[in-house]
This record gives sequence, C-alpha cells and structure tokens, in this order.
Amino acid sequence: MRRVFSIDYLIFMVLISSCSNPEQKVEIESEPLDEELPNAETIAVNFINNYAAYCEHHTGEFSVVDWANNEEYVSSIFVDSLEKMITDAYEIEPEMGLGYDPIFNAQDYPSEGFEFKTLTMEQTYLVTVCGKEWKEFEVKIKLASTRASMLIIGAGVVNMKD
Repeated sequence: MRRVFSIDYLIFMVLISSCSNPEQKVEIESEPLDEELPNAETIAVNFINNYAAYCEHHTGEFSVVDWANNEEYVSSIFVDSLEKMITDAYEIEPEMGLGYDPIFNAQDYPSEGFEFKTLTMEQTYLVTVCGKEWKEFEVKIKLASTRASMLIIGAGVVNMKD
C-alpha cells in the first residue's frame, strides 16, 4: 500500500511542478476550423459545372476517370465507382459502353450550366442541382464530411444507391 501512495504522490508532484512553471508552454494540437472551406452546395455546383466544361471540350486524351481523379473535392470512392461502372459496361457492350453519361444520368445536358436547387442532410449531404435555363434537368450529388473538407462520393447514378 505504501508503494502505491508513493507513485501517486510522485505523479501528483510532477503535475504540480509542470503547472507552476510559467515559462513552460503546453501545446495542444487540434483540427483548425476551416471556415474558408466551401460548403456542400458550392462544391456540388462547381463540380457539375466543371464536369459540363470537361464534356464540352473533351478530346478523348483525358478520360472522365482521369478528370474525376484530378478534381479537388472528389473522393476516391467516387472515382473507383465511376471507373468500375464504365469498365463493367464496356465488358458487356464493347462498342457502346454505358450508352449514356453516368454523372448526368442522361445522354444530353444543359449547356448553359447548373445552379443549386436543394440540400438534404442525413448521414450524408444530398445536393440537387438543376440547369440554369433547363430547370427540369436535375442531378443529385452526394457528399460526405471529413475532418478537413467535404468530398463528393456520388453523382448521377455513380455510387447513388437508395
């Protein structure tokens, strides 16, 4: 019993002496609040407008998977799902592939760009965007929050299981 008392006493003294030293600084690492990071709506709208621009200027040298992999707020989950979907489709139908765009979930899309429509938050963020002039054309984009930012994990029919 005496030995336990002496260890407790020693720990207590170390704590007291470290607290009483005014020159000693205790640094606590914490995640900074990233107030400058864009919100889910901004990320989703920028993503879909960047994708529309990619589609407008696509030359064939840079695949949609390469494009998605280079987008700042796109998760590896999304990229992997997109790549698997395209690869599987070409194995089944080598000449046609999917036959539609999996991100737009259509063969055509609004050329004038997209704007924010709605946001639903549950376990993930679900942003709906619509065409600026073609309001009926909607794309759902799913985002997940990480410690440092928001990442796109689904869009159109890519990784969008109900």
